[in-house]
Amino acid sequence: MHRVPLKASNFIRTNFGDCYVKDVEESNDLFAHLIYKINLISNDIIYHLEFNETGDLVSYETKPLNEDDYFDNEFYGNE
Repeated sequence: MHRVPLKASNFIRTNFGDCYVKDVEESNDLFAHLIYKINLISNDIIYHLEFNETGDLVSYETKPLNEDDYFDNEFYGNE
């Protein structure tokens, strides 16, 4: 389980409180800064959010939910 910064967690709770957290991933950008990539699902939409290490939102994208998305990353408990 990845531990996201409190500021990012509060942003998600405030703005996406009704969403399902599909997955959380930690990675580094080109300058080796820590980035948290969080995918949320609500009402057949996937929200791709990226936060920096202090919890500031640095990227935001939405896309329609596809049938294949249901089976990615253990969405339905597939291991």
